[in-house]
Amino acid sequence: RFLPLGKAAAGGGGAASRWGSPSLLAEHYGHLEFEVAAGTHTRLADFLAETAQDGGRYLVETAFNGEKAVLLSDYTRPPGFADALDEIPGTISRPHWFVGGPRTGSKLHDDTRMTCGWSVCLFGCKRWLLLPPDTDVHGLGLAPYSHGVDSWFEAHLAPLRAAAAEGRLRVRECLQRAGELVYVPAGWHHAVLNVELSCAISHGLITPATLPTAWAHLRTRWPGFALSLRELLQQARPALAESLPPILDGSKPSTLRPGERERLPMAWRDVPPSSPRQGGEGGGGGGGEGHCTALFVHAAWLRALLRAKPAAASVMCGVADVE
Repeated sequence: RFLPLGKAAAGGGGAASRWGSPSLLAEHYGHLEFEVAAGTHTRLADFLAETAQDGGRYLVETAFNGEKAVLLSDYTRPPGFADALDEIPGTISRPHWFVGGPRTGSKLHDDTRMTCGWSVCLFGCKRWLLLPPDTDVHGLGLAPYSHGVDSWFEAHLAPLRAAAAEGRLRVRECLQRAGELVYVPAGWHHAVLNVELSCAISHGLITPATLPTAWAHLRTRWPGFALSLRELLQQARPALAESLPPILDGSKPSTLRPGERERLPMAWRDVPPSSPRQGGEGGGGGGGEGHCTALFVHAAWLRALLRAKPAAASVMCGVADVE
């Protein structure tokens, strides 16, 4: 879907009034420094000035450390995405903040773990191309692609349009302008090209509404994540967990007796702290509860899983045991 939104809806007014043009962005946040390449940092005002003249540069921020955290307070989640699985780790990606000149963008990809995504453009213009999950992108020669995203569009846009006109392929494309939101359904491949200097904010997430559709793919492509997700849903959203098809041997984990649960390859267990200061990122912070919860996996199961992966086999070579 391609949904036009007013600028206020893109961020409750804050993002629109401070990100709504290159000059506004430079005025409010030009002093902030961002990493534009490995080990290379630049002030946002300098980046905008250089990109306006030369183009071809792309800034993607996901950490929002230090002073940059203020950017997260400039917007709120768009209407329609209020009910998300915020309490479940792994179901929401970090925010992605994009500022890029003409010819930059994102190569064809699909988002990990079957998340759907929304992206709001604050200024500029972006060209989107989307392909449904069942598209054989490798068979069509669409990925991998070693050249720039602008070259990808030049090479593939016309053939894809022709295939779509002949009914051999489903293709969706649009131009996204300031104040407009693009929604990417779970599993859809998408590529994005900045037509002009542009700024956008996006999130990937799994929602209760999209999880039933995504579940079949999660079970086959990310079975470990699917199993742990179900375990967490049993605690946070039991009705949603019960509505999902089984993962292992036709049995839902929620119906297993206590003794049977020990035979699963993984389980969530409480872990006492090793010191009073244990905590931090992902652990609820320091000075809170005395215990945390960790995911334990069977060593033999993990070893077999890793050895089945060519890249992991070299890492596991010579390792006698996994704790």
